Amino acid sequence: MALFKRVKVVRYITFTTPVENNNRVHHPAGVFPERENRTKDNDKKGDKKMRERMVTRTVASVDYVCMTVNVETRQVEDITVNIPNGATMTEKARFKAIAEAIPASNTLVQIISETVKETLYGMTEEDFIKLAKVLPPRTKADSETE
Repeated sequence: MALFKRVKVVRYITFTTPVENNNRVHHPAGVFPERENRTKDNDKKGDKKMRERMVTRTVASVDYVCMTVNVETRQVEDITVNIPNGATMTEKARFKAIAEAIPASNTLVQIISETVKETLYGMTEEDFIKLAKVLPPRTKADSETE
């Protein structure tokens, strides 16, 4: 038994109705009575607003637990440092970024552990356009390097 039967073509649009639901009437304009008064604000499911379009970016940052020595007190301290995009850095650049992030009174001795953490950031398109810097159009050479 078919679940849907073909009704008739009106204005080059084919409408189908469920076979068991015989009380549903085909309307030539394609508007069903239960849909006539629907608006964006008056949705059948409730008073949910339309979802705002978002500009999103997932950033992988790395949390490093570093063993440092406090030069003033001569004590060993473990300090956690968060470096954005640290997973793609070279080892030399990584040590330099960590050394800049720890307090001046401490000296980096060793990296004990590292944990990669992905965080999703986002903002509405409206805020993005307000805060974004307009860039020149991309050239063919720019597209090939990416």
